[in-house]
Amino acid sequence: EQLRPQLEAAVAAANQQEAAAQAANQIAEGLQRTVEDLHRQLAQLQGNESEALALAERTIAVLRQELSDARSELEQLRGKTQAAEDEGEELRRRLEEMTHELAQARLLTEAAETRAGEQLQAHELALEDARRRAGTEREAAAQLAA
Repeated sequence: EQLRPQLEAAVAAANQQEAAAQAANQIAEGLQRTVEDLHRQLAQLQGNESEALALAERTIAVLRQELSDARSELEQLRGKTQAAEDEGEELRRRLEEMTHELAQARLLTEAAETRAGEQLQAHELALEDARRRAGTEREAAAQLAA
């Protein structure tokens, strides 16, 4: 129970990381389509080809860099997602261990309580027996004294 909030937080973080990774992937796909569109437009250009070509190449270079950056960010997010999933798994494992240890402790406590009850009962019987013997010895001593 103590680890449950951490486990839930790790799962929520993993879900957020996955959503961010999907968003970065969509951005990368959009950038790729833009690059492809620019290539098509470049092929259709009439008129001043050299100026248009230089502009298109610069634009393509910028977009390729943005695409590369988006892919890098996506990889980082995937790494963070994996780390969060690993942490969540570790927390689940620790929770299972603690639950097992708690169950064992409860069994040991119950066994100790049972033994203590049995010992108490044995001592009470021994005390009662000792009182009976002491009473019998007192009666015998009183009869001898009389």
